Amino acid sequence: NLFVLLLFVSTALGENVARDLEAVSYNVYPEATGDYSGVMAGLNNTASGDGSSVSGGEYNVASGIDASVSGGKNNIAGGHYSHVGGGETNEVEKLSLFNAASWAAIGGGKANLITS
Repeated sequence: NLFVLLLFVSTALGENVARDLEAVSYNVYPEATGDYSGVMAGLNNTASGDGSSVSGGEYNVASGIDASVSGGKNNIAGGHYSHVGGGETNEVEKLSLFNAASWAAIGGGKANLITS
């Protein structure tokens, strides 16, 4: 039974990496590197900010503290507490550690940019 359990766990996790309280599921090449961050689904999504999350889509990045991306493609939530709802190639820009477009949101669409 232990062998079956280990086989199931290794098969279920596959390429996914989950450390500390980070969560990763149903992904191909995800990265959840921030403390308490999570990548729920999709392809090549990254949640690097503490408390950040990416719910799905492709090539999305949530790098701000408590930032989130709900889905879409090529979206970046770089500002602290920022959110990108979806769409394609949208960005809440983070220019430096202390200069970020914080508390900003993009609901969706294509090629939208919020700078500080």
